[in-house]
Amino acid sequence: MVKEPPRRSQLRAWGIGALLIPVNCYWIIQMEEVRRAAGATVFSLFFNALFTLWVLFLLNQGLRRFASQIALDNRELLTVYIMVNMVTALCSYGMLPILLPVMTYAFWGATPENEWRALFHKDLPRWLTIDEPKVLAEYHRGGGSLYSVWNLEAWLSPLLWWSLFTFVLVFVMLCINVIVRKQWIESEKLSYPIAEIPLNLVHSRFYNRLMWVGFAVAAGINLINGLHMLYPEVPELIFFKRQHIGHIFTEKPWNALRAMRISFIPSMIGLSFFMPLDLLFSCWFFYFYWQGMRILGAAFGWQTYPAYGRHAYIVQESVGAYLAIFVFAIWRGRRHFWQTLKPRSESIQADSPMPYSVAWGGIICGIVLLILFGHQAGMSITVASIFFLFFFALSTAITRLRAEIGFPDHDAHFCGPIQMITSAIGTTNLSQRTKVAMPLFWFISRRFDNHIMPHQLEGFKIASRSQMNHSQMLWSILLGSAIGIIATFWILLHTSYKIGLDNMPYPSLYWAREPWSYLQEWLRNPMEIDAYHIGLIGLGFVLATFLGCMRTLFVWWQLHPVGYAVAGSYGMSFLWSCMLTSWVLKWLILRHGGLKAYRQATPLFLGLVFGEFAMTSIWTIIGIAFNLPRVYQFWI
Repeated sequence: MVKEPPRRSQLRAWGIGALLIPVNCYWIIQMEEVRRAAGATVFSLFFNALFTLWVLFLLNQGLRRFASQIALDNRELLTVYIMVNMVTALCSYGMLPILLPVMTYAFWGATPENEWRALFHKDLPRWLTIDEPKVLAEYHRGGGSLYSVWNLEAWLSPLLWWSLFTFVLVFVMLCINVIVRKQWIESEKLSYPIAEIPLNLVHSRFYNRLMWVGFAVAAGINLINGLHMLYPEVPELIFFKRQHIGHIFTEKPWNALRAMRISFIPSMIGLSFFMPLDLLFSCWFFYFYWQGMRILGAAFGWQTYPAYGRHAYIVQESVGAYLAIFVFAIWRGRRHFWQTLKPRSESIQADSPMPYSVAWGGIICGIVLLILFGHQAGMSITVASIFFLFFFALSTAITRLRAEIGFPDHDAHFCGPIQMITSAIGTTNLSQRTKVAMPLFWFISRRFDNHIMPHQLEGFKIASRSQMNHSQMLWSILLGSAIGIIATFWILLHTSYKIGLDNMPYPSLYWAREPWSYLQEWLRNPMEIDAYHIGLIGLGFVLATFLGCMRTLFVWWQLHPVGYAVAGSYGMSFLWSCMLTSWVLKWLILRHGGLKAYRQATPLFLGLVFGEFAMTSIWTIIGIAFNLPRVYQFWI
């Protein structure tokens, strides 16, 4: 048994992580909010966290050789990696960067034409929003300073409340992960493909010639494409980036494929290689299934099925499938979850990060606090309860999906509680104050690709594989989250007051406008219950349940409900070709070389991930250092 790192060593890891959190937060915000490179953090494996871990690992190799007494343990490196993951999930463009603009835009975006002032200003909770004209002007136009007295006073109270809300949200998710950890990691032994990448990175046995070949290929492709962005005369390798191919389908019914994309992104091919073969097959199979349904719908003149979202991906059935995954996960672990309710069950709690009674208490008390917060913001108790219960059910399903399949991009666009409540209850049946409060929670309802909860559970998986203390990992996650919340709000506000939110590229201003435009529509044109929407959710639940039952009854059944849930997503619209490529390569390797050949090939695909992420990191650092208006991103 490997000894656990001493307390002093753990404190050292926390200190390094605390120093690197603001650096990574600034890095991501500069890249995504300022330099028009939004999107790289949509992927399940954060490029900046992996690059940070790799740089620390390489520096540490030098220390081990020349100053071994101060060199870091691999478990310390992985602790820092998890802490950086926490802040990246919070500061990346799908989470807290949505919240701040939403807090201001209800007032800043009000015009005589949209009549927002008359429609809903009187019902906005002033303790959670910013309405002072001078503060708003400097925030949106730039040229001001966050550190003036009036700006600090205006932001301090709302941000304290939102910081508390976000921390409680993170803590409840962490408590849920404490409950499911033993069942999913030790009993069911789920694969956790995403967690394997950083674990393999800190083991020198993977740094062979094949790994460096993969690294050189991926880094070379990104080097050429990055140079093309700076110097257009350099040819671009567009084959390795996301490309629209829907325009080649011009005749009916084939023009239903207008949103189809294709890409052969090296890092995504490498990352997909670590997914289980049957799950990999299910993902691209169901993608083609949905394209076939679109063609069939166009041929028969169906205007509403399958559901054409704004980006032409399936929303409603995916929600039903996610709920089925959640129910299946609870059902399969029912004995363990029941045991966690029994405090006398010491054998189960032996290596738990916290006592199960504390975890259950944290879940219950945390959800109650969140419901009361939503109620104080304006939502009715019933709607607030539905909102947060649905949010945590969907979050748990996504965490299960990541643990089982390691899908590169589980965006779940427009599958959140706001969309489900307005459809299932109908905006006609919601009170004015409830409708006005819901846009404030848009940042936890719009999308779920950079969700923090899967990263928490992967932290526990990394702790198990590295023989780390689970309680210390829990405190690492909490510390990283707390510092991350503060750093994110600070750097976002500092940047906005310097540049001006209105001068930043997409997506900041767009996301600020989006929920209030929806609210305007709800108030002017209230809708009844959307029975069609509910029916599609039910259909998705039934089909995913059928797929799950078939997998349970028949070993040979290859189709997985997880593949069905993610196949209609935005990410799958361009990842299908990467996953199909990985599936073909992995199938050929296993069929003709077996597990030995698979293990030998693993460093090559690790190299594809490391190479692309390293070169992307270098390009973004160059962009920040030389103040370039745009920086290269590998997937667009």
